[in-house]
Amino acid sequence: MGAAITGKVLDAMEKSFYYPVSWSEAHRYKALLDQEGVPYEIQSPLDLPILEEGKLAIVFPSIPLRLYAWVRTLFYRDGLRYPDTFSSFR
Repeated sequence: MGAAITGKVLDAMEKSFYYPVSWSEAHRYKALLDQEGVPYEIQSPLDLPILEEGKLAIVFPSIPLRLYAWVRTLFYRDGLRYPDTFSSFR
């Protein structure tokens, strides 16, 4: 339900990796991703229980390597694998 902040709604099967960010950083990342036309979804700890309180997850589907390289540069690191929806959040 917290996935309303998005450039494109991602099907649950498409979610591949994510970056945890603070609420204050989320707006800046959203603007840059929208500008580049990168598909993503923003989730809260209610949507992704493994997130720390006060964090949001910017979630991505599988994307082409060149686009991933741009995203990786934007966040200064590799993304975290999105948990399998059939596994428990531990």
